[in-house]
Amino acid sequence: MDVFLYISLILILYVILLIILKKLNFRRKEKCNNCNNCCPECKEPLERVRRINLDYFINYITFQIFDFKRYRCINCAWEGRRWEKAFKGKL
Repeated sequence: MDVFLYISLILILYVILLIILKKLNFRRKEKCNNCNNCCPECKEPLERVRRINLDYFINYITFQIFDFKRYRCINCAWEGRRWEKAFKGKL
């Protein structure tokens, strides 16, 4: 088969996979009783902080389907994207 056809099929499958993950609420934000955007560590409200270059890169390769914004917890000093539970601090 043609190289262009392979690349096209892979790109189409990638976009379909991203859409399916979005519809299934893959890694959606944490909600708690007092706010809609909670810290994954201590369940306190998060505040927005400036993105780093990796956030922009991830946003571009996922065609901006997901919400890749960076947050910080005022209470426990956790910083990252909303669904990053394993990492502490900046990447």
